[in-house]
Amino acid sequence: MKLRRLCCLTLATTMLVCAMGCKEEKPKTEMDLMYENRPVSLKQMEELDRGFVAIPSEEGMFLSWRFLGTDSTELKFNVYKDGTLLNKKPIESLTNYTDTSYDATKDANAVYTLVPVVKKAEQTDKTETAINFSREYLSVPVKQYEIGDYNIDDASVGDLDGDGQYEIVVRRNPANMNVVSRDVYPLLEAYELDGTHMWTIDIGPNEINTIDINFIVYDLDGDGKSEVVMRSFEGTVDGVGNKIGDMDGDGVTDYSKRGSALVIMKDRQYLSQGPEFLSMYDGETGEEVARTELLPSRDPLESWLNSYDTGKTTKRASHYGFCVAYLNGETPSIVHFRGCWAACKVATWNIKDGEFEVGWTVDCENKNSLENLFNTGYHSIAVADVDYDGKDEIITGAAAIDDDGSIMYIVKGVKEDGTEIKLGHGDAYDVAVMSPDTYEYFTWACRETANLPVNIGLHSALTGEIIFGETKPKDTGRSRAADIDPTSRGWEMWGSTGTPLMAFSGEVLNEACPSSMNMKMYWDGDLLAELLDHDAKSEITIYKWDWEEKVMNTVLTASGSASNGGSKGQNCLTADFLGDWRDEVIVRAADNTEMRIYSTNIPTEYRMPTLMHDVTYREAIVWQNNHYNQPANTSFYFGAETTKVPVPEIYTVNTEGEKVVPAVYEKSPEKHAYMEIKK
Repeated sequence: MKLRRLCCLTLATTMLVCAMGCKEEKPKTEMDLMYENRPVSLKQMEELDRGFVAIPSEEGMFLSWRFLGTDSTELKFNVYKDGTLLNKKPIESLTNYTDTSYDATKDANAVYTLVPVVKKAEQTDKTETAINFSREYLSVPVKQYEIGDYNIDDASVGDLDGDGQYEIVVRRNPANMNVVSRDVYPLLEAYELDGTHMWTIDIGPNEINTIDINFIVYDLDGDGKSEVVMRSFEGTVDGVGNKIGDMDGDGVTDYSKRGSALVIMKDRQYLSQGPEFLSMYDGETGEEVARTELLPSRDPLESWLNSYDTGKTTKRASHYGFCVAYLNGETPSIVHFRGCWAACKVATWNIKDGEFEVGWTVDCENKNSLENLFNTGYHSIAVADVDYDGKDEIITGAAAIDDDGSIMYIVKGVKEDGTEIKLGHGDAYDVAVMSPDTYEYFTWACRETANLPVNIGLHSALTGEIIFGETKPKDTGRSRAADIDPTSRGWEMWGSTGTPLMAFSGEVLNEACPSSMNMKMYWDGDLLAELLDHDAKSEITIYKWDWEEKVMNTVLTASGSASNGGSKGQNCLTADFLGDWRDEVIVRAADNTEMRIYSTNIPTEYRMPTLMHDVTYREAIVWQNNHYNQPANTSFYFGAETTKVPVPEIYTVNTEGEKVVPAVYEKSPEKHAYMEIKK
């Protein structure tokens, strides 16, 4: 199992030579020019409030708030407790403050307020009151039902009502999903952060695998409120009680009770019959506002596997990946990637005048070739503008699709006999800018088929060219990439099946890698990633890799929580939806009575725009609930070497209907801008 590091060693050698003797003016690479010549493409994003939070800490009361993507770098803030100013001078280089005078006995009901300051003048009309965490987490109680024993599962966030604050959309699964004996069905629910229940969608009897219930929460029509999009069926009941009836007139609305429709594949049940729809719901009420036929279609079943077997074929047709992408560079499109292990097909939609409008589609025609999508699906889907043309690409760990639906590449390897083969399906991958020395996106991915030329490896997300990797004698089911070691330039990469911890250069840093490969996130205030996983008791835990001692240290354990998805071991959501640029963590209580939101109470000396105003990161929060939840990455290099970040190329629309653009783009609309993250 020798590492294939030729390309990476060449890269490392080049970097070393440059470090020793290059002139300051290095020749620009093709990637440098591609990045520099990219268009300034402002995309509409959510008009957010400050997400101002107050969280108890050992030092007092920790206060944290958002720096918006549209904010001027000159913006400052004042912080008040019960009307008394706390800071001696306006806070200008941070978006956190610790009230060391806080006394838990005297100040239990203290009200903290945040006021922006522009040119020494307080903007009192934009004063915000903190969301008070009375303990280390914020409790969001969920609705309880007399029957069903519902758990809490994957979640997403969006501004459902247009008030600038995120709400939570969460999947609820009944304990019993056996089609013979169940009497209730999976739900999708929406909650305010204070636990106010907004609506419930009953998905109905025709979805029998909860892992296949993937949903989009995003503002798709630009009205300032997020819509919810998901698959629906006959028997689905929306948030105001409207039920989809017998649309095909065959007298059946519960296909799980039709023997010929129910298919068993190993330990999973699937339905091979019944209409499938794509529905859009009003985010504020849960009312269905649009519906269309789901594409790609399940039928004919034989189109999903080139050797027909009803159980296996139905499973192949019952794998769904949903995401949002700016395919035209301006407005969001819905993307559905259907299939995984065999045939893979893609359909896209735009929302026009409140209705679904079909865009491009891709069909591999159930033929396995080196140049099509057959067997290129993963249990997630990623979106990034890897060619810097202002338009997004759709990326799996085995392929990439350009913004127009054309295949950019299929990832291939070369066997020992010189035969070129498709590397194909896997379970996990990261797509990100992984080095401070190039703007290029890379993909670090693991693969399922044993004894491939590269079972886990790094390849260019632009071309699919393999950089380095390892072959393995069995399925390599986990992989992760993140910057966890500041002594190694760029990100580090690791995985299961005995994969060592490797540097971006391909150098082995340690034969034993971090045991956590679930979710990366940002928590403790530096620019290195933390690792989120579940411990031996299935409690959600945040770890920090100690690069000197080569061990993982526990940063936080969410006591009383429980992970989701069995061996998947994930929390409900990891995303920067409150406070400063660091991630929040939503977990479920072990008794399923509440969601718990954890937000860091550790100060940081870095200030940067909320990650939710980075388009690539925000898109990743949309697709995070797909199957094997993968972490969000940004559109820029994020690591120990980062000193500045791009000013988000976005605009928002305020409550008066006015377009809000970052000041630097108002002055120079065709020039890219950056901001220092530390003063």
